[in-house]
Amino acid sequence: MKNTTYQFLLFVLLIITSSTFLSCSHSKKISSVEIAAALPALQPSQINIPIKIYAKPFFEKAETMAPPEFTSGGWPAYLQTGCDFKYKYRFVRSGFLFNVVNNKVIITLNGNYQIAGAKCLCAFNKQASPWVMGSCGFGAEPLRKVQIVIGSQLQFNQNYSVKTITRVESLKAIDQCSVTLFNQNVTPEVLDSIRASVVSFTQSMDSTITGFDFSETINEAAKMVGKKVSLKNYGYMKINPASLSLSPLNYAKDTLYVTVGAGCYPEITSDSVNTSVTTFLPPLKTEKLVPGFTINANAAYNYIFLDTLINQTLYNKIFIISGKKVIINNVDITGLENGRISMKVNFSGSKKGTLFLDGTPILNVEKQLISIPDLDYSLKSKDVALNVGKSLFNGKIVHTLREKASINVAEIYQKNRLKMDSSLTRTVSTGINTIGKTSDLKITGLVIKKDFVLIQARVKGELSVLVGKLNMK
Repeated sequence: MKNTTYQFLLFVLLIITSSTFLSCSHSKKISSVEIAAALPALQPSQINIPIKIYAKPFFEKAETMAPPEFTSGGWPAYLQTGCDFKYKYRFVRSGFLFNVVNNKVIITLNGNYQIAGAKCLCAFNKQASPWVMGSCGFGAEPLRKVQIVIGSQLQFNQNYSVKTITRVESLKAIDQCSVTLFNQNVTPEVLDSIRASVVSFTQSMDSTITGFDFSETINEAAKMVGKKVSLKNYGYMKINPASLSLSPLNYAKDTLYVTVGAGCYPEITSDSVNTSVTTFLPPLKTEKLVPGFTINANAAYNYIFLDTLINQTLYNKIFIISGKKVIINNVDITGLENGRISMKVNFSGSKKGTLFLDGTPILNVEKQLISIPDLDYSLKSKDVALNVGKSLFNGKIVHTLREKASINVAEIYQKNRLKMDSSLTRTVSTGINTIGKTSDLKITGLVIKKDFVLIQARVKGELSVLVGKLNMK
């Protein structure tokens, strides 16, 4: 019985935290309405998962969207702006320096520029003298330094589209360019021209991002969460999302940081039938999110399903009862009326036969203790006494069985916490890893039905996702 209770708690935790999906089949169906009506009111679950993304490859790709240099029209020919003046310039940018603070992307470009100009005298809008030339950054002269700062505000919309508003926030000449032959500082003209070129780039970038279409991906995600999915050997779960959120995006040391949040009402059953299917996601919100998860889930399992789980654990297990060796060969659990269960235990060893036990499982939520205080041999076991001896049926043995049938949820959780947590730290696929741990597990509801066992559980913990070449520690 001790191993049976261990297996019971093990599958309660796994049905909540499992992320590996396989198939299983069951017979009788139970509706979510029946589950909700029998168990305590289900509290909402909140899952906030921090995601760390190695962003260097993305920023390198973004950098290719900008031309490596900006020049005046017709470069290297002069651009004549009037009868008496013409000029040409070239601005060569450095690599982008990125920063992201609360959804605002800051791009800094340190670059260099060169300019050449010519001036003449004009009369009646006609040239009346030769051109007088001047330049900065040509020949043996070094290029002049300039710094550009671009700000791009990210906006995540309710329909899961993305919009950016990009502006040139500052354009500063580190080195001024004064053409002494004209006694004229031409830096403002150069900066105005460079600004116009960069503004054109920012408008093109905004247009490109606005044109991204995520509808196909969103539709597929909506279909997936709108119906039941299979859990590893533990039935079927429907997520029932009520809200989806994103925290502001931030960046540090080649890594983007964002937290994804979901408010939901998970529902777990032993049947795969989708009585209702949704095909939409809740509107996306942007808000500050505290990392961590609290998952409350209702689960319903029929006794055929539970028999399979228990026999996987108890098959060929050996117990010593009053000096007698008892080997469990098979266990069949049947629901009775009024919250009771019947257990049929086939055994061998010192003696061979079948035991029948009846009892009423009770959950003490405050103490986190599940017990069967009235566990006793059923009337069917009277005949067994004639075959295996009355010593198996004295008060001491009944008392021992009742103790073994008690589950201290907190103790068993703590003993197996590391094993459970290990399933949360894993490689999902190439370049995607998860790191997680649980901090608390409680059973908040237990109802015994004739055809089903209904369980409500709450688990708390933390889970983060690492994307790209990130340190797992």
